[in-house]
Amino acid sequence: MKRWLSAPLARVRAYIAGPRRSALVSAAIALLVLAIVWGAASVWYRERLLENERQRVAAQLIAYDIALTTVVNERVALLGALAAFAQSHSEADLATDFEPFVGALYPNAPGVRSFALAPGGTVRYVYPLMGNEILLHHDWLNDERAVVRADVLRAVQSRRVVLSDPYELRRGGQGVAVYLAVYHDDAFWGLVSITLDLPAIVTEAGLDVRRDDLELAMWDHQGVPFFGESALARANPAVHRVNLRDFYWELAGVPRVGWDAAIRERLLLFQVLIGFIGVLVVGLTCLIVNRQARLEHHVRARTAELAASEQRYRDVFDTAPLAFVLWDRECRVTDWNRHAEQVFGWSRAEAVGRNFFQFLIPESARPQVEAVVARLREGKLPSHSVNENLTKEGRIILCQWENTLRYDAAGNWVGATSLGLDITARQRAEAALQEYSHRLEQMVDERTRELRDAQTRLLQQERLAILGQLAGGIAHELRSPLGAIKNAVYYLRTSLAEPPADAREMLQILDQQVDASARIISSLLDFARPREPVLRQVDVREVVHAALRQADLPANVAVHTQFADELPPLTVDAEQLHIVFDNLIRNAAQAMPAGGELTISGQRSGVSGQPSAIEIRVSDTGVGIAPDALDQVFQPLYTTKAKGIGLGLPLCKMIVEAYGGEIAVESQIGKGATFTVRLPLGERRNHPAEGT
Repeated sequence: MKRWLSAPLARVRAYIAGPRRSALVSAAIALLVLAIVWGAASVWYRERLLENERQRVAAQLIAYDIALTTVVNERVALLGALAAFAQSHSEADLATDFEPFVGALYPNAPGVRSFALAPGGTVRYVYPLMGNEILLHHDWLNDERAVVRADVLRAVQSRRVVLSDPYELRRGGQGVAVYLAVYHDDAFWGLVSITLDLPAIVTEAGLDVRRDDLELAMWDHQGVPFFGESALARANPAVHRVNLRDFYWELAGVPRVGWDAAIRERLLLFQVLIGFIGVLVVGLTCLIVNRQARLEHHVRARTAELAASEQRYRDVFDTAPLAFVLWDRECRVTDWNRHAEQVFGWSRAEAVGRNFFQFLIPESARPQVEAVVARLREGKLPSHSVNENLTKEGRIILCQWENTLRYDAAGNWVGATSLGLDITARQRAEAALQEYSHRLEQMVDERTRELRDAQTRLLQQERLAILGQLAGGIAHELRSPLGAIKNAVYYLRTSLAEPPADAREMLQILDQQVDASARIISSLLDFARPREPVLRQVDVREVVHAALRQADLPANVAVHTQFADELPPLTVDAEQLHIVFDNLIRNAAQAMPAGGELTISGQRSGVSGQPSAIEIRVSDTGVGIAPDALDQVFQPLYTTKAKGIGLGLPLCKMIVEAYGGEIAVESQIGKGATFTVRLPLGERRNHPAEGT
């Protein structure tokens, strides 16, 4: 027997001792590794299948969540209609209108057990009454169940819709109560409530339909089950939180056949496939090992040569005083020297393999660099550029680049070498010098403008001071002779029984000119030395109508007034406000020598960020104001009239702005002008006697 076996054993030992020994050892190792990998892969794939199965169940739970919350929210929305009904009806109308109103809602709300109104917290109205009689006269605020009292108190305090946990209803069955507190003029009126039949809600959401692939259960946020089998919680279910108002329910689901059974077929198929692949791998390993052994020596020799060449290249590459960036056709960095690390902050390991547009080029310089890359791809040299670059810290620096092309052994372009020099410091020095020169020019311009404005204000103040000094003396010197002329005119009118027509006309002209002179003197005094205002509640419409009556407008001027029905009073000095509208009305009449239309409108207005105000617009159809004069009409002593001293509109501006208001003008030559006076309601900011 031993002699018979000796020959085959010798042949086997000879076969193993030959070049195939490495292949057999490798095959044995491959089988061992395959077994380990097969086991690990099976465990891993099983976990993946379980995870996917749980995700599938979770996706179905989300759909059920949407259906359930939609049904609940549709029913809760009816509570808003019930609250609006309670707020819009008196106690006397509730009894008669409650049943018709709720009766129209009830048929379209399946799953609603009852609607209830509880003035003061005690239920007085219930629909439908049949089957819900136990709710009548029930005091929710003092319910013997602590959970009900807590829900009602939360609804009263939060003034929001409160949804209760599922509980056993007084008239039987499991349900959910929804409460909302109703307030009249911020005073608690009572409660409105809807009771939902939980089985009906679950049925409408489609959760009670039996499924061949899924088993469902549901419990509230305290873990109390109210739908499905409670034992489902011990089967490691997929759980989805159904958010409802202030709390949540948990919807759980598992495959009806169990988790392992649901994935068994797919796991078995995977294990068979892995085994088949393993057999192929072992066979290929035996073939590859022999070839690998023959190549190892050649590879080791070649590697040594490449290492020596690489070291020589690296010595030159890393000692260069410029940033060397080597990149391929796709703009990926293939090499990066030490100087580049110092300039840009990125290490060679961080830079190599990345597209330099992603970390080295800011968006502002991207078009310029893209143009340079396009020229290089076309083989155009030399390629020189100066552009911005990014550092690792996010700083933008300016670099000067010289680019050369790189080719492979076959002469194909494979990339480029870019040599960069940081010129940021030089550029900053040039920019700082230019900025200093520009800033110096701005400072000179600003100082010149400030001196010019100060000189203008000083001249204006001097003119107003002189006007104030002259006003008192002119008023005193002119009022006496004007009073004498006024008295003389009155005496002549009363002493002459039937004066001639020419004499009557002369007396009227004298009287009018005396009044005009008196108004000029009053304007001087009002502008130079404003008096202390007498504040009271004033109807702006009365002030406007009084100014119209005293204006003595020509017969060829048609007057239109358009005031809003309700204009609140203003706290102002009526006489000062009369001066404003008297000046505007007279100016409008003088602007229409050939006649026209005078329109005065008033309304309440509000501007974002400003208090509510009354806006009065005085419009005429006269000759209009030239564009170059619009900015000057409110300046003292400026006038476009042949007779006038230019104080009317400045006085109007001073009075209006003293009350925190605004006055503005719009005009077109030949079409007229519109003056807008805007006076804020509420407390005034200042008054003319205190200055502006």
